[in-house]
Amino acid sequence: MKLRKAWTIAVITSIGMVSLFVSHHILSQTISSHTQKVTMPTVIIRKSLTLRAWEEDPNFPPIGMPPDPNRPISYALLNVTFENTTLDRIEMKIKSVTVQSSQNGDILLALPESALTLGPLEISPQQYFLSSRKTYGQHRTVVGSLTYELNGQTYTLTTEAVPVR
Repeated sequence: MKLRKAWTIAVITSIGMVSLFVSHHILSQTISSHTQKVTMPTVIIRKSLTLRAWEEDPNFPPIGMPPDPNRPISYALLNVTFENTTLDRIEMKIKSVTVQSSQNGDILLALPESALTLGPLEISPQQYFLSSRKTYGQHRTVVGSLTYELNGQTYTLTTEAVPVR
């Protein structure tokens, strides 16, 4: 009788261990197949591109400044926030930052190409300040754009048309 009880307990334990192994194997295959199919973007736009554009009167210098015909009088401020969602450093190439006329697309202000390095899991607000000695002229609404390259692909962010203040 004792032998039969021992034998029954051994069989039940063996069945339990085998079923535990099988369920663990199935679960691990399911998890790994889902993680292989779902890919997160490496960089996301946390806050979209915004633009603020203004100009000063060329005939009246700012208070406390001497008159200077070569001073900047048109300005633009572009803001965007990138987020690196990986544990790796990411190198991005900022190909262009421009402010264009919303009427005809003429480029009014631009910055040269630059590089941006995002650290692991970094949220990185970026601010681009542009200025020019020329006025916006008849272009009273403008659009900002930022073109960047990441992993061999080029992306462009564009703002809505905003009035020049």
